[in-house]
Amino acid sequence: MEKSILYRFVEYDSNIIVAGGLAADNEQFQNTIVFTENEIFLDGAVAALLFNDELEVITKASFGWVSIGETMTITSSMKNIVYEIDGRKAVDIYAKYLGSDIAKQLPKTGIEFPLLVKRSGKFIPRAVVGKNSDGSLIFAGNLNEGEKVTFGYGNIEAIVEYSDKIAKSQELYVCDSIFIYSCMARKALLRKSINLELSPLNKIAPISGFFTYGEFYTNKGLNNIGLLNQTMTILGLSENNHIKKDKTEINTCHKNISENQTLKALTHLISVTSRELDSYKNRLEERVKEATLEIKELNKELEDTQKEIVFTLGLISEGRSNETGKHIKRVAEYSKLLALYYGLNNDEAELLKQATPMHDIGKIAIPDSILNKPGKLTKDEFELMKKHAEYGYQMINKSNRALLKAAAIIAYEHHEKFDGTGYPRGLKGYEIHIYGRIVALADVFDALSTKRCYKDAWSDDKIKELIINERGKHFDPKLTDIMLEHYDEFVTIRENILDSDS
Repeated sequence: MEKSILYRFVEYDSNIIVAGGLAADNEQFQNTIVFTENEIFLDGAVAALLFNDELEVITKASFGWVSIGETMTITSSMKNIVYEIDGRKAVDIYAKYLGSDIAKQLPKTGIEFPLLVKRSGKFIPRAVVGKNSDGSLIFAGNLNEGEKVTFGYGNIEAIVEYSDKIAKSQELYVCDSIFIYSCMARKALLRKSINLELSPLNKIAPISGFFTYGEFYTNKGLNNIGLLNQTMTILGLSENNHIKKDKTEINTCHKNISENQTLKALTHLISVTSRELDSYKNRLEERVKEATLEIKELNKELEDTQKEIVFTLGLISEGRSNETGKHIKRVAEYSKLLALYYGLNNDEAELLKQATPMHDIGKIAIPDSILNKPGKLTKDEFELMKKHAEYGYQMINKSNRALLKAAAIIAYEHHEKFDGTGYPRGLKGYEIHIYGRIVALADVFDALSTKRCYKDAWSDDKIKELIINERGKHFDPKLTDIMLEHYDEFVTIRENILDSDS
């Protein structure tokens, strides 16, 4: 929507000013209706074109939503559909921070709690307008992979004060009429007090407009058009530049209006306590940093020892199947590279790398006659071989250490397939943990790339062909695209960690 329609206006003429919004249906999120004199549309757009040599146009946008909570990363999205945030299902993030009841009632409840993304130094809100069965969420505007987001809440003081500020200035006093396109979230937040925001503008000139699920806004100074959420956008029109109102005629005092005071007090409380908590958190982090330097050094020793144990156990499991330590090193490096390009932070990518060597630890419980059989396994032998995933999980899943918890997930899920035909549990799509999806691709890539007791190494062309064919079947489509796009980097890792007989 953002680029397919709005940006067509920019391509045609960068001086065109676009105002309006996406039709709303009073928070039902079912059908919206627009009409012309000839036809009614459930899925369409209506536009009116105004032009006059003497036409004066003024645009304004009032926001008023404030960032709150932890900064998160969009880790999987396609345009305005977000699948994962911080590696978790988008709907689960809403359940974690806003509660399961709020998450169950999405999208209706999500309009008041948008995600805020910072672009060009300014927060852009994106509200939930739809929920899919796979746990992904549809937002009123695009959210790109890798972008940082926080939750936002409506600051009533800021919302009302902006209208007062506009009314007290003389910028709109030349207008013959004012058109207002205001997000449904503002109506849901202010309720009956929505007039507090609108009445100062009505004292300047006659106002009209509607409530939206997204507002079109043109910044005249920058000549750019965007789709906003949570905002009130203002379009002022005049056919001459004479001031039509005396500033002294505009009274914006709300001191006698009491019905909004509770909400104002609550939003003020949230704003102040959020700043205080941020300040306290920063001071606490500094104190913890100073007080735990020695503990960190001791912990590093423990982690280094743990990593050595994990790697050694990985060597043991791979050694029983005539594989070398180079295999687990390569798979670990492939996995880290995939994780970083996927959007995981460096710490989590490094954790994945260190945990990956134990992906086949369960093979310790599989007989040598099956592990090292040069020919194809029988059906019964393959069923026994498949049990190594569950055996590996059972060996290490009781630990509370992050490294071993990650290793348990990998051991259990790296043979699952994106289409649900894998083992041991037949998990499908994003039911499979991101660690399992990453190692599944990394392990197969290395198995194809190198010589095994039952096969020769494949050519890169043949490997690429299989990976493409298994996109969305065996492998996560996004991870598949990452590997193909950066294929040379994976080849470099392979060539730098060659088996001794290669």
